[in-house]
Amino acid sequence: SKGDPADILDAKLRGRADPQMHEMLQTLAVSFLCVSTRSDDRPTMKDVVAMLKEIRHIESARSEPDLTKGKIQALPTPSPKRDVISQGSSNVSFAFSDDSMC
Repeated sequence: SKGDPADILDAKLRGRADPQMHEMLQTLAVSFLCVSTRSDDRPTMKDVVAMLKEIRHIESARSEPDLTKGKIQALPTPSPKRDVISQGSSNVSFAFSDDSMC
């Protein structure tokens, strides 16, 4: 059954700021790839590290203040559907929206 992917997370982590929840859900998506029943669909550790670094980089950039204008401004939020993973070494792609997960 399809449910809220946040239900998998520790209850203590729920209710955090959207950027933190987004980062946790993207990391969860990486973990789903790692436990795929098809070995060809599982990423290499090198790919896992690259994906996790990219998740951290995106979230860090999203939360940085805009110092060039002398004030903090929120960066635009991404569209509701996000491609979490699209790796060149595999044919696996994983996407989710804030409302549901595959």
